[in-house]
Amino acid sequence: MKNAMRLILVTALFSVVAAGQVRYTQPPSGSVYREYIRLMNDSDSREYIVIDENSSYMETPNPDISMTIGDLSGATRAEAVITLWGGHIGTTDKRFRFNGNPWMSIPELNSSNGIPSGHQGYNYMQQEIVVLDVPLSYLKEGSNTFKGFSGDQAPPYGWGWGQWGWYMMMIRVYYDPST
Repeated sequence: MKNAMRLILVTALFSVVAAGQVRYTQPPSGSVYREYIRLMNDSDSREYIVIDENSSYMETPNPDISMTIGDLSGATRAEAVITLWGGHIGTTDKRFRFNGNPWMSIPELNSSNGIPSGHQGYNYMQQEIVVLDVPLSYLKEGSNTFKGFSGDQAPPYGWGWGQWGWYMMMIRVYYDPST
């Protein structure tokens, strides 16, 4: 009985913490959209891992990864849904970009996501889903490329191997409901 109660308590606590770490939002009711998904090739770690390009561990630059996006006519907005691993502890400045456009920052976890107030999200190991707006002008019909960027590690870590990983990039393109 005592072990069963412990299991229930641990499960409940884990569920609350895990739910607090996810930043996933559903499309609003009545939305019209298409989703374009690119799963990272787990047999090619160069696709999955994004490394600080100033690191001594970096052998080749982070690759441009291709993704095909269909019809953008009538599109009203787009968002990226990224499933990621937060990286080595202390890894900062996670970013990505499409088709050579400006870098877009991936926000760190904070107190709104279950991190204690006054702490930095990069001090915690994490698996998360992030949803970020993408300007439609960054995308084009047909072949697109995207690329990740990683900063170094924040003090006191600083052992020179900032890196994070992504499992999936999904672009959700919204259209006018009359489309």
